[in-house]
Amino acid sequence: DWNSSDQIPLRAVESGEITRYGQIDSTLGGNTSRYSLSGNWKRLSESTLLEANLYTVLYELDLFSDFTYYSEDSVNGDQFEQRDKRTIVGGNLSLTTDVTAFGCPHVVRAALQNRAEFIREVGLYRTVERRRVSTVRQDKVNQLVTGAYVSVGSNWLAKVRTEIGIRGDLFTFDVDAITEPLNGGSVTEGIISPKVSVAVGPWSGIEVYGNAGFGFHSNDARGTVIVIDPANGQPAEKVDPLVRSIGAEIGLRMSPVSRLRSTIAVWTLELDSELLFVGDGGTTEPSDKSRRTGIEFANAFRAGRNISFDLDLTLTRARLINESEENRIPGALESVLAAGVMFDLSSGISGALRIRHFGEYPLVEDNSMRSQPSTLVNASLGYRFQDVTLTVSVLNALNEDDSDIQYYYGSHLLSEATPETEDVHFHPVEPRSFRLSLSYGL
Repeated sequence: DWNSSDQIPLRAVESGEITRYGQIDSTLGGNTSRYSLSGNWKRLSESTLLEANLYTVLYELDLFSDFTYYSEDSVNGDQFEQRDKRTIVGGNLSLTTDVTAFGCPHVVRAALQNRAEFIREVGLYRTVERRRVSTVRQDKVNQLVTGAYVSVGSNWLAKVRTEIGIRGDLFTFDVDAITEPLNGGSVTEGIISPKVSVAVGPWSGIEVYGNAGFGFHSNDARGTVIVIDPANGQPAEKVDPLVRSIGAEIGLRMSPVSRLRSTIAVWTLELDSELLFVGDGGTTEPSDKSRRTGIEFANAFRAGRNISFDLDLTLTRARLINESEENRIPGALESVLAAGVMFDLSSGISGALRIRHFGEYPLVEDNSMRSQPSTLVNASLGYRFQDVTLTVSVLNALNEDDSDIQYYYGSHLLSEATPETEDVHFHPVEPRSFRLSLSYGL
């Protein structure tokens, strides 16, 4: 059980109505529980590994949110509850075996996966101080997912390796719409996703590799059979159950100097439908096709037995694929930097210093509003004596007033005369904090 604010409007902080860590609605938060039980079995022969596992999960969530405050209801406010109560059962069976064909060694992997979710209650409710005042929609949903894949990894030559694979997935959604029977129904859809990867080298410490493949993401089962928008009673458009994606990557792995390992890669990813955040509903909705392209540069350097450095940089260009100039993807990061140093001395003293930087990114499709950059520094210092390690960690060591996330949309406060004001809404990073941990190794 927890109590915390969602993102808050920047104008409320700048006017002094609340602090950076204040709340417009003090009753936001929720409670959740998760219990799981699993079992694993494996059998190993001379060249074959057979594995199986079964699992079950009991999960509940009550989440209370308020993103727009008094835009929709000037009396009770816009707080809403999302309720989810489900049981999950599933299992996996996999086979890994070594074979020789065409004079070359190969590793064959095959698997069958099943997962069933029985959602006894999934609902959206209007609330006041966590008390339900009306039901937007309430449903029961059963979901069954069956997947199978096979892949073959081959060492054709000493410096030429490939892996090819194919995966199939079948989704069945069954929605029992309690509040609006017209929004119920069943749908079944399958999808095939092939992939291939090639690695050549190394020569003089340089290896070239490439990957390409198809994938997908699934949409909410309720959206696949919807007929009427429960929020306003208007006709609603169904979404595709499964949305295709395709990606590719080519890169170099190299060790230009002793103890330094570097990887540089160029990649692209296309989605048939982008999911965009909708502030006034606190949800996501399908949008246009999208394309992301980027470059990643990763480095790890071991300066000695007891100290190492790392530095990773990612630059990304994300665009919606449409005829409009308003083609930016809100919230899509454009630059990320992560770096750190770690040491572990024979005297038992250990420590780390890490920095993470997010550059600006668009908040709206036309790029007229952009986020503020964010930089966080975390540090830790520990001491190990025998089997016990005592560690002191400092989070946000520089006590930066940055944001974890930022959005731009309309909301209304009770103190405002206008019905709705477009503004940046953000969730602040936690102020400088200290943590003490004690661990014991068996």
